Amino acid sequence: MGGRGLRHLAMVALLATLLASSSVRAAPFVSGPDHSLDVHVLMQLHGRFAQGEASDGRSWSKDIFLRRVRLLLTGTMFRRFSFFVDTEQPNWGRGGNWAVAPFLSDAFGSIMIADALVVDVGMMLLPISRHGYSSAASLNALDFHLGMLRYVPGSHKNLRDAGIQLRGRIAGGRFTYRAGVFNGSQGHVLQTDASGAAIQDRQGRAVLASNPRDWPRFAGHVRWAFLGQEKGYFANGMTFSGHPTVSVGAGFEYLHEAVMDRPAELARDGSVARPGRLRGAWSVAADVYADVPFGAGADHEFVAMAAFLMNDHGRELAWDREGTAQAVPAASSGLGVMAELGYRWRFIGPALSVDWFRGEREGNDLLALRGGLAYWLRGHSINVKAEFSAERRGRVEAGPWLKAFTTQVQVFL
Repeated sequence: MGGRGLRHLAMVALLATLLASSSVRAAPFVSGPDHSLDVHVLMQLHGRFAQGEASDGRSWSKDIFLRRVRLLLTGTMFRRFSFFVDTEQPNWGRGGNWAVAPFLSDAFGSIMIADALVVDVGMMLLPISRHGYSSAASLNALDFHLGMLRYVPGSHKNLRDAGIQLRGRIAGGRFTYRAGVFNGSQGHVLQTDASGAAIQDRQGRAVLASNPRDWPRFAGHVRWAFLGQEKGYFANGMTFSGHPTVSVGAGFEYLHEAVMDRPAELARDGSVARPGRLRGAWSVAADVYADVPFGAGADHEFVAMAAFLMNDHGRELAWDREGTAQAVPAASSGLGVMAELGYRWRFIGPALSVDWFRGEREGNDLLALRGGLAYWLRGHSINVKAEFSAERRGRVEAGPWLKAFTTQVQVFL
């Protein structure tokens, strides 16, 4: 890493220690009996040393960058209306790229009619799996299992979509549900050449694009808590709560005519000899979650999560070196299983996780093993994490292990 990188990490560690010794809370701008406005900041600084991620494609990277920088604005009005808005600037400085522009990530308002019925309107996380609507600020492991969250290309922005969602808590808060209608995919080019450009007919139009009749996406999730309750919009990893929570859930999504079933065939003059065919895309998920504190003063805490996911996202063109195309299952189609274990003793504890994905396309698999240690200085407000990972991609039975070591300092104020 070199002396310069070590100095950077030393400065970050010193900053985290100083912040841990001070009070940590959001900045309130307006408060009253039925309205409030708070500003939060989330910063996650990474030091990442990964095999094959240097610019030459072979050497170990030695990156120090901001994995996430978010400004969050939350508030309430008229007792029953709340809102959540945040920006995102991911991987700022990774690989020397400082051109990453911030963008609006979440932006939704919520109307609480009753505990059993809350209406969310705007840009929000999709309610397919519990892990998919978890908060990046309150994870147990260092980061999301992003290799398992595979959504239809062209149908989301940063794992989010615009729409209307109903959610609520019934049966004494033990049963929760989310059901929504979202924008989905429309006009996304599905048939591309070897360079990724759209294949066009002689009129210059893409020969096959998604959802020409503009059907919305349908998605939902139901959950039952055997112990405790799961409250709020975002799901958590480690909760630092004195009460146990054990729950199971299942979710789905469906997008009509959003993916390719058969590519179009062109005549020599560029006209469409046989039109392409579209089909629906779907995903299902099922998971279990447990967070169990124990011991005097809840000094010990055990957290576990496991999820099963299945995607059918149609077909796409794969080009060989001779310039021949073949329709194959989409890269996001397949079956995945992920699991995560964590433990905390007072302010320190390990975390282990595994991701396994078997793609429908041959040689499109993933196996990832991760183990790390978390130092919870101030819970999710300020913490330091370190993680070693090893991944096999493509043909996991014979592919090489790609190894990485990542450290993270999180500040959430």
